[in-house]
Amino acid sequence: CKQQYQNEVIYKLTKAAVDFTDREYKDVTCGYLLCHTLSNRLTVIDPKNNADDKAEGEESCTKILSIIEDMKCNELLGLFWKETYVYFEATAYGAIGGFYMRLDTEESLTKAKQYVEKARDIFRETENEMPMLMAEKKIASIESKISGEENLCVDTLQKIYAYLQRTIGETDPQTIGAGADVAEALCLSFHAIEGERLLSKLVELSRRVHGMEHESTKRSMSYLQRMKDRIVITQDGQPFIALRYENDGDKCI
Repeated sequence: CKQQYQNEVIYKLTKAAVDFTDREYKDVTCGYLLCHTLSNRLTVIDPKNNADDKAEGEESCTKILSIIEDMKCNELLGLFWKETYVYFEATAYGAIGGFYMRLDTEESLTKAKQYVEKARDIFRETENEMPMLMAEKKIASIESKISGEENLCVDTLQKIYAYLQRTIGETDPQTIGAGADVAEALCLSFHAIEGERLLSKLVELSRRVHGMEHESTKRSMSYLQRMKDRIVITQDGQPFIALRYENDGDKCI
């Protein structure tokens, strides 16, 4: 089962990985190792709510950019950059963009968009479809935060889901999660029946393959329950259930 590390474990592991690579691999030719661990670390810290994480993240971003520049200036590494290191460069830009996105200020969101766009352009140029789609999804989310207007990017989410079905299979937790993203976006874009049908399929698939306690099963079931509740907010702000189901969702009354 591909259940990921939870809670504080991943936070501590990524910090230990950064400390180890920073201590043991100081040569510029090994810079990609430190960039990799720093990039992973950026994905788990909480810069918006933790001042220490914010300071650590900003320092890590500066360090990543400096390492990339030093590696590009190295005669040997620069010679093979596009063939060997350009993918790692793009993922590093993506991690930096994700950090600034979670910082969630007007200035940081502008920075986030710039870095994720740099990552997307590299992925597009090198024909890496999945990372390019993920970057486009993140850019849409950043633009939504900046403008205040919701962008569900259903088409991009559907492309991501189709790609994962095709490459790692429909039962992989990552694929099920991507399917749940599609279903939620469909529901929010007034295609609730289509979204509910997809979620019902995902719940059954995840429950059969991974069990009731798996994260993907719980998430899919939670989304499905919200859809079946059909909660509507009236003009005066009062919620009510527009449709009610019986017999575990088999019958709508």
